[in-house]
Amino acid sequence: MAKDSIRDYSASSSDNSDIQSVDISEGCAPSGLNNAIREVMADLKDVSTGAVALESPKFDSILDGNIKATDASGTDTAGTATTIKGGAGTGTGAGGSIVFQVAGAAGSTGSSVNAHATAMTIDSAGIVTPSNPVLFHIYMNANTAVADGAGTVLPLQAAEFATHSFHDTTNNRITVPSGHSGYLFLSWNVRIDAINGDNNAAYLRKNGSVIVEQNKYYTSAAAESISFTGSRVVSYTAGDYFDLYCFQDNPTSATRNAIAGAANTFISGFKIG
Repeated sequence: MAKDSIRDYSASSSDNSDIQSVDISEGCAPSGLNNAIREVMADLKDVSTGAVALESPKFDSILDGNIKATDASGTDTAGTATTIKGGAGTGTGAGGSIVFQVAGAAGSTGSSVNAHATAMTIDSAGIVTPSNPVLFHIYMNANTAVADGAGTVLPLQAAEFATHSFHDTTNNRITVPSGHSGYLFLSWNVRIDAINGDNNAAYLRKNGSVIVEQNKYYTSAAAESISFTGSRVVSYTAGDYFDLYCFQDNPTSATRNAIAGAANTFISGFKIG
């Protein structure tokens, strides 16, 4: 078989008797060796430029480069897809995950290479798991009195979880830390005592301005607690804050309580972009 490209080369050295039809078999004429070397160099350049593809290359690492498919040429031609595959198992063996790593944060001064950190993993079931997501659920952990005819900021003192220091324990709210921006999906709930004739409202606020409002006029004679709940997508940047605000007005000018608890008065959220 003629060896017309690297893909034709054999892993058995004895089978490599020509390069681009230049004879390199045992006892070949010395006059052809310079031509053979030039053909090897041309074959290598074809691989370098992508003119000839390698079948199944393996790398310990790829330095200073990109992984991309070949760009299209001509008019209105679609680009080609890039497929990244985890290794397939055999039989009952699980398939391999795809793991994306990023260069870690800057370390102390020196010449040592800093460590890499896993940013995202896609497992064999196709489940995508970011390694350090923005995610929080903060809530009010003590009942808060809401005076008649007045509004009150509800303090969110506790957290079931809150990554990246989004829980501002000084002001008892969500405050976006330095270096963060994008879009959040927020869900929230406020629970407050009510009786017949109470007019109540609850608000989700960004930087002190209302972004979601709910109102309820309670008409039952039986005293109970009622909930306001909602969700929305919001943009955010470092320094923005989000909190809950509650208002109540009732016929007897009584104070009502906003009800504490992780399931009663809270803000939950996660980054979506």
